[in-house]
Amino acid sequence: MAKIIRLLASSADIWETDWTKWCLCQEVPTDLLKSSDEGYTMLGKNIPLFHELNAIPIPLDIRRLNHGEGIESTMKKENAKYHNLCRIKFNNTKLERAQKSKMSPIPSGSSSDSDLANLYEERLAQLGSSSEQVHSTRLKDKLLQKMPKLEAHTKGRDVLSMFEKDIGPAIAFACGYNDTMHMAKTAEMIRCQLATTKTPFSGSLVSEVIDDSIPPPL
Repeated sequence: MAKIIRLLASSADIWETDWTKWCLCQEVPTDLLKSSDEGYTMLGKNIPLFHELNAIPIPLDIRRLNHGEGIESTMKKENAKYHNLCRIKFNNTKLERAQKSKMSPIPSGSSSDSDLANLYEERLAQLGSSSEQVHSTRLKDKLLQKMPKLEAHTKGRDVLSMFEKDIGPAIAFACGYNDTMHMAKTAEMIRCQLATTKTPFSGSLVSEVIDDSIPPPL
């Protein structure tokens, strides 16, 4: 008689959210559970954006938070609770950092003081020369003396060194990045306005109905 072998779905395939636990990390609650409409809105908006960036900060299959009507609506319907530390990982500040890390690499042609010092130390080690820790500021000053076309520019706590010919492309890159971020934030604001603007339809289009259906930002 032929042996019948049953193939069981993996736990990842059949895993559903246990809404009695913290909905994000699925850990058993050890303190007061948190929930708020503002939190649902923020998570419903930011979790898909983290997913698009491939930068979700915790192990999470976002499909289990959406029953078809969107993450925010699903959380409200299930009266979802979440651990405050998990919520913080999805806040707007963390999202902006993730977006910047994906969209704003250091322009080619520039190097920070610490990068130059590390490269210098590595090269000394390759040549078999041992020395004390390299002083990054003194190294930068010596390079500026020996290379007249090299310029130093302060960026926060860092000092970037680049050649004059690379400054123009770097400025153009920064301007383009800022324009992109402004456009992305504007599009997100309009999307939220469209999602929350509801106008009753009486069966005919009149100018007042058309005007009322257009969000204020437009």
